[in-house]
This record gives sequence, structure tokens and C-alpha cells, in this order.
Amino acid sequence: MGLFAALQMYDLPELSPSWDRLWNGVHAALLAKGIRCEPELRRPLDYHEPWSDAALILGQTCGWPYVSEVGRSNTLLGVFDFGLNTPVAGDYHSVFVISPELADRTPAQLLADPGVRIAVNSLHSQSGYRVLGELASAPVKLHRKRYIDSGGHRSSLRMVATGEAHLAAIDAVTWEFLKRHDPHVTRVSILGRSRHAPGLPLICSNENARHGETVREAVAKAILQLEKVDRDTLMLKGLAPASASRYQQLLLQPFGNLAFAPA
Repeated sequence: MGLFAALQMYDLPELSPSWDRLWNGVHAALLAKGIRCEPELRRPLDYHEPWSDAALILGQTCGWPYVSEVGRSNTLLGVFDFGLNTPVAGDYHSVFVISPELADRTPAQLLADPGVRIAVNSLHSQSGYRVLGELASAPVKLHRKRYIDSGGHRSSLRMVATGEAHLAAIDAVTWEFLKRHDPHVTRVSILGRSRHAPGLPLICSNENARHGETVREAVAKAILQLEKVDRDTLMLKGLAPASASRYQQLLLQPFGNLAFAPA
């Protein structure tokens, strides 16, 4: 087993072939520079796994894991620019979705109602969990029975759409993909959108940091050379620079204002 890449954060089944073709281009560019890597993307069931592997040459993590832990053992390479309407290329936000019958409720009313259940993709997620703190005017801890572990943004959407949950925060890039591929988006209402934040970091292990610039160049080249249909499928506009210091804002309130009491 050699150097490898894993790009699972936006790897919907409908998009996987396009992600594979992007990696084919990156892989070829790296090979031309004498950097040998596994020819296929890894897709482990535990998507956290690659972030602690010294052989990681290209990966993507969430902002909260990056700033709280992953950044200590990995090097920041940049962020994908998905063309969202943000002041800084590569930034993103979350979309707060609710059951249509609750569309007239305010965030305060939703949080105060013990019957409102919240679908969360992961307690390690910036876009699906910590961002919910923006809905709270002050730190608040909700009863554990109001929390549903959905396991992913798409599942959170479907839970709200089917009434299993009433509120969720969906990564805006994922939301745009789901608008194209999942009819459940028509069965929820939008409560609002969060503030902009730095996009999901592209990383390599610190052991591969010496290859960092070569990897950046390979990714940027592969995006440019990708067939238009694949660029459109992935919404990719390019590779944007990223600064580790910008992710420090994710440590501050209101992020994390909302929490759930232990079971």
C-alpha cells in the first residue's frame, strides 16, 4: 500500500464517477513528477480514517475536525472552489431546513419546543452540528431525545422531508448537489442560511508536506483538464488558496452554542 487519496466529503453516488476522473488527472500529473500513488481513490467506511494516515497524499476534511485536531498532523493545501456566491472563493455556508408546517416559527421558538427534533449528520461536523449554534442567542443544551444521528447530510434532509425530524443544517455545497439529485429537497422549507465560513480543507499528511506544492499544481491542472460535463457535475471552478488562520474562527461562538445533554 502506497500513497493514496480519499475525497469522500462530497462523494454522492451520482458524483463518484466524476470524482474518479478528477483523481485520474491528479494521479497522472503526480506520476509525471515521479510521485507514485494508488491509482484509485480510497473510500473507507470510516471517512475519518485517512486523516490519521501518514500515506495520505490528498484528502478532504471538515473544518471543525481540521481546526480541532486533524490540522496538527496534516498540511493544508487549499480548498475546492464550487462557485458559491461568497466574498472569498472556496467559502461556503449551511442551509437550515425545516418541516414546512413549521415554516412560520422563529429559531427561538423551534429551539424552545421540546417536540422539535433535530437531525445531525455528525457531532464532529461544522456544517451540520456546530453551525446550529447560530440559531441560539446564547449557549443552550437541549434534551438528548431531541437529537437524531442521521449519519450524513442527505439522510438529514430525508429525515426532515419525511417528518422523522423537524430541523437540520445542510452543507451548502451538498445542498446544491441534492437539488440536482434528490427530490426530497422539494419537501422541506428553508429557515435561513448561516454566515460564510472557510470551505472544507484539502490536506496531505505532514509526512507528505514536501510534496504539497506539487499536489496543488496537480489538482489545479486536473480541474482545468477535466471534461466540461465532469466540471459541471462537480460544480468545480478551480482550486482556491486557504489559510490555516482563517479556520480559527470556527472555535468561536456562536459556533457550538447549541449542544445536547448526554444520554
